[in-house]
Amino acid sequence: MESYMTRQNAQALEGLEPQKVFSYFGEIASIPHGSKNEKQLSDFICRLGREKGWEVFQDEHYNVVLKKEASPGYERVPALLMQAHLDMVCEKVPGVEHDFLRDPLKLYRDGRYLRAKGTTLGADNGIGVALLLAVLDTEGLCHPRLEVLLTADEEAGMSGIRGFDGRIITAEHLLNLDSKMDSLTVACAGGQWFSFRMPLGRTVSRKDKTFRIVVDGLRGGHSGAEIDKGRGNAIRLMTRILTDLRAVMAAEIVGVEGEGKANVIPRRAQARVNVSDGQALREFLERWQDLLSREWRNTDGGVTVRCEEMEYCRQVLTEDAACRLLRCILLVPSGTLLHDFNSGEAVYSNNLGVLTCGTDTAEITCLARSSIPSLLSSDYLPAMEAVAEALGIHGKAGESFPCWEYVEDSPIRKVCEETYFQLNGRFPEIISRHAGSECGYILAVCPTLRDAVATGARLFHMHTTDECLDIDSVGPAFRCLCQVLEGMIRLADREER
Repeated sequence: MESYMTRQNAQALEGLEPQKVFSYFGEIASIPHGSKNEKQLSDFICRLGREKGWEVFQDEHYNVVLKKEASPGYERVPALLMQAHLDMVCEKVPGVEHDFLRDPLKLYRDGRYLRAKGTTLGADNGIGVALLLAVLDTEGLCHPRLEVLLTADEEAGMSGIRGFDGRIITAEHLLNLDSKMDSLTVACAGGQWFSFRMPLGRTVSRKDKTFRIVVDGLRGGHSGAEIDKGRGNAIRLMTRILTDLRAVMAAEIVGVEGEGKANVIPRRAQARVNVSDGQALREFLERWQDLLSREWRNTDGGVTVRCEEMEYCRQVLTEDAACRLLRCILLVPSGTLLHDFNSGEAVYSNNLGVLTCGTDTAEITCLARSSIPSLLSSDYLPAMEAVAEALGIHGKAGESFPCWEYVEDSPIRKVCEETYFQLNGRFPEIISRHAGSECGYILAVCPTLRDAVATGARLFHMHTTDECLDIDSVGPAFRCLCQVLEGMIRLADREER
């Protein structure tokens, strides 16, 4: 079968164990597979499955289902569904030339970690896909009937699982590989997208100089897993600066943009402004640099504010357009909105993730999360709609995804807990994630499923260009997964008793 592995990626992975897991991850990393661009990877996995003799199903959304019959003696064990998602979040360092639609990732080792040069690594969830392919491709492993679901577009709306026909699945238990090692995830928050759209009136500038202001150097991160870490939001910080700049220097706004995605805390934002005094602007921004450095020294101390003069822009936002745009951003709730008193983790949050500003229209996109559905339906949505109504702009609720609720009596969780104890001499941490998961959707669309649990290898800084995979965690994750499959016979024994 044709290999897509680049020489650079093969060299970066040379000698790493388990060899099959890293070999599959290298193939995945060498095939562009950002959200809504999964066809090539989906097709590759289908060809692989047919070559290996597995049952293969692919739908119009590029979801893939692979099935493998039970090992001898395991025919009476309930079938197990294992799941990961095909797509990755595509982020790159400013100035890096990388086309996520065409270019392979460039893997390299950094001590005990695996990274990608200048971009996200895609281990969320590429390492989960690689683990599952390696398990299917391991001969001599005792296991029940296996069904593997690889979904598309998890990171940008979950359209893959929303369009999936779950009747093809016969398994009773779900093991998701989109979580972290040393713990078992047993529940997660639901989510709700919301966007604002507003017209932008323009007028002729009364100033004679145009400057680009950039807020950069923030850590960013996953808007679920790291929203409670106290990190700065570049769009929000830029809005504060522009509001003050308009008051102090009567600056005019040409445009403002916040890079990112709704599920990524924005680490960079830029604005174009017209002023009369460039030196006064530089001194003004120096004061803001000092202010933000003090504010964020404990959680996001790398924040920078800088400016540069650019080609003159004659058209600027009208006073009304500038006021409505900035007020909208200031009025939208941002960050963690409610903590769990005992764990300290987020229960309710909103990420103001995207701001685009065209010639005549601005758009703002947010993603809220909560493990309490009523907070999204009867607090978040009314609040966002009230902002739109008060400002006279268009507000629209987008897609949502359900929370995954805890199941008290979960057979698959018991098997995973026992397996982890056998391997490590201690039980894993049982957690509920604020980050979203497809598990809630999968349980809803697959009528035979009874319960679910999630685990995986150890990842850091997902959804950012600092994303890295702990190489040493992959072997234990693979061994644990294999032993869970072998331990499924205990589940059958219990149910027969």
